[in-house]
Amino acid sequence: MKLAMARRARLKSFRPSARRANALSLWTALLATVAVTLMLVPQARATLLLAQSLEEMVDEADHVVVVAGLGETSRWDRYGRIVSDMRLRVADTAKGPFRRGQEITVTRLGGDMDDVGMTVAGEARVAVGERAVLFLDAVDADTMRVTNMSLGLFPVVTQQGVLSVLPSGAGLELVVRGRDGALAPTVAPLQGPTPLSDFLAVVRELAASR
Repeated sequence: MKLAMARRARLKSFRPSARRANALSLWTALLATVAVTLMLVPQARATLLLAQSLEEMVDEADHVVVVAGLGETSRWDRYGRIVSDMRLRVADTAKGPFRRGQEITVTRLGGDMDDVGMTVAGEARVAVGERAVLFLDAVDADTMRVTNMSLGLFPVVTQQGVLSVLPSGAGLELVVRGRDGALAPTVAPLQGPTPLSDFLAVVRELAASR
């Protein structure tokens, strides 16, 4: 009984948000448009994105893993965009079949190719040596991406000797759509540092309930 109450208390720390956006369209049409817009408008500092609750994020993701960055390679994709393939090592799994120690590749928008650089505000990136909890979508048989840009990337750091998860959504301006259709600012699903073990326990419980 005490364990069930504790889990419910942890779940209350994650604030539900608006209905999730379509994952595949974000990877193709929306992100392509955002990329062009950001290149043409230098003053843009954030990408507008409909927010999700943690429950929605767990439900949408094919995998939820703790990873460490090993490196990345940039290339041109078939749409003429610069993308980078991030090589990551799995440290733990909260949803999906990946095993600890397994190396995976996750593709992000942006990178440097042929003296041309492309940056997308709010895109998810795990640099060499960095750690993060990633919510991943399998776009097709050969491509995985982070769900809803950096909203699906929770940095992992050590605070006072404890591995902790930080809020996601760097470089994003999160919004919700009201009943009148108007967009209003909102907050990320995680509001402050949380012990990694507690965060993963909540994710596993949500995944098991689906």
